[in-house]
Amino acid sequence: MLKQTLSPLNKIKIVLVGGGLIALLLLVAYLSVSLKGSNISNWAQDAAHSARQLAGWVDNELDQAKSRLVYVSKLPQFSTALDRKLVDLSVNGIPLALDPKRREVLDWTLKESSYGFNVLFVLFPNGDHYLSHPFSVQKSLKTYNLSHRSYFQKATLYKQPVLSNAFVGADGIPAIAIDVPITNEKEEITSHLGGVLHLSMMSELLSKQGRHALDERYFLLDRKGSEVVKTGLDTTQFLQLKALMTGRGIWQSLEGDYPYLTDVIHQPGNDQLVILVRLQSGWTLGVVSGLDVVSEQFSDDIRHTAFIAAFLICLIIGASILLVQKIGTKWQLAEGELKQVNDQLELRVERRTEQLVMRERGIQDAKNRLQDIIEATRVGTWEWNLQSGACEINQRWAEITGYEHDELFPLTIPTWERLVHKDDLTHVQEKLNQHLKGEVEHFACEIRMQHKEGHWVWVLIQGRATELDGLGKPVRMSGTCMEISERKKAEAALKMAASVFSHAREGILITNSKGLIVDVNDTFTLLTGYSKDESLGRNPSFLKSGLQSDSFYKQMWEELEINGHWSGEVWNRKKSGEFFAELLTISAVKEKDGQINNYVALFSDITRSKMNEQRLEHVAHYDPLTNLPNRVLLADRLNQALLLAKRKKELVLVAYIDLDGFKQINDNYGHDQGDYLLIEIARKMKSCLRGSDTIARLGGDEFVAVLTGFQKINDSITLLERLLKAASLPVLHKQRQFKVSASIGVTSYPQLDEVAEDQLLRQADQAMYQAKIEGKNRYHFFSPEKDRAAKGFNESLKSIKKALGRNEFVLYYQPKVNMKTGSVIGFEALIRWSHPERGLLAPAQFLPIVEGHSLSIELGDWVLATALCQLNAWNKAGLDFTLSINVSSLEIQQADFVDKLGQSLSKYPDLKPSALSIEILETSALEDVDQVSSTIIACQNLGISFSLDDFGTGYSSLTYLKRLPAAELKIDQSFVRDMLDDPDDLAILQGVLSLSRAFRREVIAEGVETEEHGVMLLQLGCENGQGYGIAKPMPAYEVEGWVKAWNPPSSWVKTVCLGSKQTSVLNAVVELKAWMKTIIETVQSSEFSVEKIELSYCYLGRWIENEGASVLATDIDKYGVVEQHKQLHEAAEALFAAYQLDQSNIVQNEITAFVSKGEQLASSLMAAALANSG
Repeated sequence: MLKQTLSPLNKIKIVLVGGGLIALLLLVAYLSVSLKGSNISNWAQDAAHSARQLAGWVDNELDQAKSRLVYVSKLPQFSTALDRKLVDLSVNGIPLALDPKRREVLDWTLKESSYGFNVLFVLFPNGDHYLSHPFSVQKSLKTYNLSHRSYFQKATLYKQPVLSNAFVGADGIPAIAIDVPITNEKEEITSHLGGVLHLSMMSELLSKQGRHALDERYFLLDRKGSEVVKTGLDTTQFLQLKALMTGRGIWQSLEGDYPYLTDVIHQPGNDQLVILVRLQSGWTLGVVSGLDVVSEQFSDDIRHTAFIAAFLICLIIGASILLVQKIGTKWQLAEGELKQVNDQLELRVERRTEQLVMRERGIQDAKNRLQDIIEATRVGTWEWNLQSGACEINQRWAEITGYEHDELFPLTIPTWERLVHKDDLTHVQEKLNQHLKGEVEHFACEIRMQHKEGHWVWVLIQGRATELDGLGKPVRMSGTCMEISERKKAEAALKMAASVFSHAREGILITNSKGLIVDVNDTFTLLTGYSKDESLGRNPSFLKSGLQSDSFYKQMWEELEINGHWSGEVWNRKKSGEFFAELLTISAVKEKDGQINNYVALFSDITRSKMNEQRLEHVAHYDPLTNLPNRVLLADRLNQALLLAKRKKELVLVAYIDLDGFKQINDNYGHDQGDYLLIEIARKMKSCLRGSDTIARLGGDEFVAVLTGFQKINDSITLLERLLKAASLPVLHKQRQFKVSASIGVTSYPQLDEVAEDQLLRQADQAMYQAKIEGKNRYHFFSPEKDRAAKGFNESLKSIKKALGRNEFVLYYQPKVNMKTGSVIGFEALIRWSHPERGLLAPAQFLPIVEGHSLSIELGDWVLATALCQLNAWNKAGLDFTLSINVSSLEIQQADFVDKLGQSLSKYPDLKPSALSIEILETSALEDVDQVSSTIIACQNLGISFSLDDFGTGYSSLTYLKRLPAAELKIDQSFVRDMLDDPDDLAILQGVLSLSRAFRREVIAEGVETEEHGVMLLQLGCENGQGYGIAKPMPAYEVEGWVKAWNPPSSWVKTVCLGSKQTSVLNAVVELKAWMKTIIETVQSSEFSVEKIELSYCYLGRWIENEGASVLATDIDKYGVVEQHKQLHEAAEALFAAYQLDQSNIVQNEITAFVSKGEQLASSLMAAALANSG
């Protein structure tokens, strides 16, 4: 029925439509298969290109990280050896505060590295941690030693930087690591510098750098095929994918520069497209995308194309015009799509360009950071053109040698050879040739270079070839230069310390601040039996013997903490179990801030000596004859007694006992009798003591008793008397009876000044000798006060003797003149002490100390020698006068005095002996006056004159005056000084002058302090004088100038000697002045009372009425003496009245008026006296 209804046209239409549909279906099938494969291939090429760029970026990041570590490892901060002593196991390395220079560089490296390391660490050569940074990571480390890590083993084996496979880090975090071994000049590894990159960070970086188009996901495998990172893949997908790839071995044939492989991995319901790229580091980068996702990307294209094809077929069948129109429309659509694809491509290119720019900018930033590091670390840099020979250096390179940059630039080979030490030149050339030949990868050499100032500095030069020619030969080298002079000094010091440590005969162990052993020497192993490996990390307590209590060690550590050191004897146990005694010294090694860093212990084995001590202990502590404690045990008992006395605030007495008469018995009857007597007396004395007391024998017949528990000294008298009685009891032996007594010296503790045990024994010994002097068979107590005085005296004597040896004494010279004529008679040599601390000391401050001591003779010899030398110098200068010296009584009574004096004079043959005068202190007691008289006569025979000094103040003046043939008397200054207002001194002075005339002796007055003193002396007939009113004592160099400038006061030249009548007036004037002085002093006294003054009692008034009237006659009235005397008394009454009014200013005015009246009266009296001189 259908066949009948179809027309040919319809059939044609059906054929055309059917054929068109078939063609359309075939075309769609073909396009689907063809375009899908083509699109997968295009995706693979595009994804592979992106993956290779990403792989290059990963390699570049790893290379940059490795380069950063290599550069940091060559900085000076990492050139020094690691100090294992600094390690504290509680923090898995060194504490945060130690080695700050390394940590500073590591901290900077972490902060400056974008997408860089998460952790940096430094290891010992054996893999132990030295430090990790940040410090928080170090404290939380789960693994302390990393020697099991394969990258550590490879770095140690090949001594080259190594990139690890993925692993779980010491801090428990998945990571990869780079290990850079640091070597010394001997190519020995001194440490490892490592950096850790957490895999989570790598994942983040891949996520940022990857395209992530078409649901692309990434994974990174290490050389073992272990996962490094993955993005967008869950663990199950990744493991399934890895298992399928591993089973098919799809990456085993990857070769070439960044080779890649594309494959389809069939997974149930989800086929995957995989791009694998092999990195230069041996890792593998994978890009994964679902096949359906890639296909879905191009499904629109397939449908579009099929539609176009169907439409074309329809147009061919329909109408050509519509077909053309449809084709034109399709063309426009295709052109728009092409533009869209082109825009997408341009966008991709723009993004890639931005990535390249960012990468270039990162490289430039890295270069800038590198330059900052170079500047911050003060490292010199150099770049050498091997073809031209020119070498470019930076400013720091020149500064190391003391030059400016312009002085060395460009650096030529001759200049370089001139700077290098000749002994190092060959060495550095050999090292350089080895590198240029390719024998070593890096060039490094330590050499000495001459500084501009002439000295040598040590430098470390490092570098490598950075450019090769077409034949692979180096044409350019670059490197660094660092000064290491301080490091070389430190190495030398460490070498010496290591030598001492290794060769010491004492055992040495060193612990850290926690008390754990960090090092021992060979002697330690020899003495204890424990090897170094068995000891490291352990507390020294493993050696404890158990023979000493915990309190002993507690006290030891307390003293160590307080004093910083401890010494003593300790019993320890060897590895064999044997006990041994050691003499141990422990010292704490502290940092500048006072924190303890280490403890150092030195010990020696004293077991043998301790055993000998035990055998000899009894012999060493007890007297073999009496079995009493000896000196050693006495010292211990005495020390314990003193400590107990301090604690209980009691007295301890030390009694020194010496037997009286024992020597005669021992000498007359033999040692057997003497020994028996000592044994019995020791037994008796011991029996009379208490249990707390100790008696010891020092040797011979000397004993010491230590008596304790007294509240006051008198409590001990009963016990001391018992000791005396016990020592004096008769002893019967071999039918003979012997009897001795004892002299006991006693001292006590405590005293005002702290005293030691030996001082107490010396004090008791001194007291014992005093007991013998007082008659024996008694006790005598030591006096600390007298002892201190004796010590002070002895110290003064020692100081004077030292001063004499150090030439600290000098002579000053005081002139003696005729006050009337002004002529210089001579000078007196006066000794002074030029004390280095107290200045110039007068004789009164040191001569009394040496009086009667042999040192006074030495001092006198020095004075004589110095005075004669100076007198001879003056004589040569034309100065002709005598020089007198003082001699002590002890000195002049020496048998050789005259001989020594003659020998001293013989040294100066041009000097007349008469130029020397000797003054004897009349205050000195002369034991043999006749002998001294003979000595004076013998000296006078040599031409030397003598004077009696300080006459009138000493021993038996008239006896000395009669029996000693001295030519001159020197009136003591005490009489002269007060004669102006002291009638008694004036009377003595007049008496001495009368004696000198009676005995026909010259006389000179000392103490002429004022012009008025000189006037009165001249009035009394004494023309020769000496004192401050003439001149003070002066050094030798001033004498000649003074002699030339000296002139006496005009009043002295005009003064005449008074007769007896005028002298009576002079005495009256002195009485007047004494009376006035008394009144003024009484008024000014705080205890003044008018009733105490008898104004009617006036010596002058009685003198005027009697003797004065006779002496002055009518001149009394002429000069108004009586009236002025009356006015003086009225002035005194006015003074008393003013005082009663309690008006101090009026009192002072009345005193002035009173003095004025008195002086007027004195002048009138003397004028009247002179008027009557005729």
